[in-house]
Amino acid sequence: LGSLELAPGETLRAARFTGDKAYIVTFLQKDPLFVVDLHDPSAPVISGQLEVPGWSTYIEPMGDRLFTIGLEDGAVMASLFDVSDPAQPATLKRINLTEGYGYSESNWDPRALRVLSGAGLALVPLTRFSESGPVHGVRLLDVDAERGVMESRGFVAGRFEPRRAELLGGTVVSLSQRTLTVADIADRDQPRILSDELVAWPVNQVVPAGDKVLAIEAGGSWAESSPTLRVSPTNEPDTILAEIDLGEGLVHEAELRSGLLYVLRETGAQGGFYPWMRIAVCWPMSLGTLHLDVYDAKDPLDIRLLGSCSVDAGQSGMGRVGCLLWPQPNRPAVILDGGDFLYWDPIVVRPMAGINMVAVDSPAMSVMRPWRQAGVPRLLVFDVSAPSSPTAELLPVGVDGDQLTGVSEAGAGLLVAGIDRWVFAQPAPARVSLANSLIPVPYTPPEPARAELGHFVQVVEVPAAGAARLRKAIDLPGSLAAVAELGRDGFLAYTRTSEGIQASACDGWDAFHVASYAGAAGAMAADGRSLFINAGGSIGRLRLGNTGKFAAEKLPSPDWEISELRVVDQQVVASTWRRLFVASRDGQAPAASWDFAVGFDLDNVAHAGEGAWLIPMGDYGFEVRTEVRTAAP
Repeated sequence: LGSLELAPGETLRAARFTGDKAYIVTFLQKDPLFVVDLHDPSAPVISGQLEVPGWSTYIEPMGDRLFTIGLEDGAVMASLFDVSDPAQPATLKRINLTEGYGYSESNWDPRALRVLSGAGLALVPLTRFSESGPVHGVRLLDVDAERGVMESRGFVAGRFEPRRAELLGGTVVSLSQRTLTVADIADRDQPRILSDELVAWPVNQVVPAGDKVLAIEAGGSWAESSPTLRVSPTNEPDTILAEIDLGEGLVHEAELRSGLLYVLRETGAQGGFYPWMRIAVCWPMSLGTLHLDVYDAKDPLDIRLLGSCSVDAGQSGMGRVGCLLWPQPNRPAVILDGGDFLYWDPIVVRPMAGINMVAVDSPAMSVMRPWRQAGVPRLLVFDVSAPSSPTAELLPVGVDGDQLTGVSEAGAGLLVAGIDRWVFAQPAPARVSLANSLIPVPYTPPEPARAELGHFVQVVEVPAAGAARLRKAIDLPGSLAAVAELGRDGFLAYTRTSEGIQASACDGWDAFHVASYAGAAGAMAADGRSLFINAGGSIGRLRLGNTGKFAAEKLPSPDWEISELRVVDQQVVASTWRRLFVASRDGQAPAASWDFAVGFDLDNVAHAGEGAWLIPMGDYGFEVRTEVRTAAP
């Protein structure tokens, strides 16, 4: 019918239509509030405009007044405007609701804002920042549009970021992702909290304990939560039977063994915590202090702390924390991988004599070498012979620049870990840092260093008592992808090469070629002499025979692309982001498959026995799935 160009080059921030008027807010240079007359739809015109600091994100018409929520210099602002004269809109009142930097969900979702004209009240959920951290709650505002009055009143504080608020009688009910808070507002300046109930809680790891589940909330500064253990019946994930505070920081791992619960926790890390990240995939951060806490968990409803020990893991800067490994029943261990960042020093990669390298189309190729910020991977070995007074030692497990493959295994007094290592045939070119230079200088790329990419497995002897001892790293024909049959006399190493997969027998000191498989494979999981692979979008099983050859066969597979594979309690488990698939390792029994609303980490999925699988869903608690299997394809 008609059109009107309001503000060339500006950005639309809010718009509201009422009767034959439109109220529109833009932001870039002028920051105006426009009043647009729509009486003649074929010829809309600007009746008036008002320049205002910041901008509004939501407009609530209230007769001849406009109540708005917006932002100004990083603060949440409430404004009241008089538009009784469309040609001369005027500001009546502006209030900084966060007393500095903050935000409100109502800035982007109008459902978060509750304007109650009959009660002369507006409820604004918001978060403001103080020196001690974020402060969450609902701000009460008196809004009397008829008299043109707006006043800031009390604050209903909450533990977490509020999402919605409502007035019920003389109380305000505030709902966050985790809590429901009820406050008496008979005195609007001093709301009185009546209850603050936990209605939802994160679960980052699940530990089966008979007919109960130990649900771990990892915590961490980024999650704005504290490490907490909650006990639930296996078949009732939303029921809490007991709750235990696990201290400060972030829980990396929790494991139940012989009635004792071992919790690996970190405090004091720089740059925050990311509880969903694992050693093979997470971005490195400065490590803090690692703690191993030992709890008596024989009675899941009466879990008590027995002892703890702490180690400063930040002495080498950046790093990543692996999973608990058990080379001895009383000697848990964890690998601390170094951090890596890319920088633009080129190197020429050449195949190492006798070792299969990365796939290349020519004898040599130029690549960018990763800069190892943290340097040497380290191994933290604990002694929990006395649960009330555990001890720990920290030792290197490689050389500066080693990259762990993310594959490690332990048992029978040994711990093994895969390593990829750049081996330079000539010194690497020096890096010139301009971080502290204020004057640009010409940069001439250095000549590429000659480098070879080698693959190794590091073996560590861990006795029942005393210091752990490193053996010389063993050359491998490819990057370590899986370990099987680990015993005192050695193990099987499955490696990826440019040609496919190779199996090597390691006696703990050297590696000997056993078999090769020519073909690409994605995810892998080993169970003895069976290697399960994701090949061509389906699950394949490579059976290593005594003749030194692989026999390939297909297993039941999901109808979606597989990202990860594991073998858990004699079953093959596959996943991709929001899907889980379980099949018997021999492929004889029917398979089970489930879809979920949100993603999960396969490493944290646990089997509770009798066909029950526990899937931690992060902010959404945990779910239980029971194998009601479909027919095999």
